[in-house]
Amino acid sequence: MLPKSPGRETLRALFPLTYLVECWKCFRTSPKFCGIMCVPLKEKGFVKWNEMGKYVPTMRKNLTPLDHADILELFNKKVRGFLNYYSFASNRSSFNQIVHVLHMSCALTLALKYKLKTASKTFNRFGKCLTCPATGMILFRPSAYKAIHLYNPSPIARAEQVIDIS
Repeated sequence: MLPKSPGRETLRALFPLTYLVECWKCFRTSPKFCGIMCVPLKEKGFVKWNEMGKYVPTMRKNLTPLDHADILELFNKKVRGFLNYYSFASNRSSFNQIVHVLHMSCALTLALKYKLKTASKTFNRFGKCLTCPATGMILFRPSAYKAIHLYNPSPIARAEQVIDIS
């Protein structure tokens, strides 16, 4: 006899409904931007749900007191962190959406800081890379999303080298 499948009550107890609905909406709107990527970005305030049920970039109001260069540095760390953590992934090109969302969120944050109201006005004022006028720092955009496979990053030490060191 086959084991009985769990009922709805059991599944609701195991998996909170709000989490399942968010992941399903995310998967339905954009399959590449789903699962573990959408929920942390929403929790940190980089994206929000709109009326159509899609994720849209949003401004980070808590970053407006920071300098322009500090805001760029924070967003650069986020982008590099995502790309570094998933550097081994063969479908790394799907992170273009994540990088785009973070760039738009940075543009909206700078728009709020300088009272420009829209991201397009921010891009017109600071350029495509949102260059800081004081320091010249730019927002990082990777040139390629190619997977990095470092199977043997350093050569094996020879016995003579080990003996000479000690």
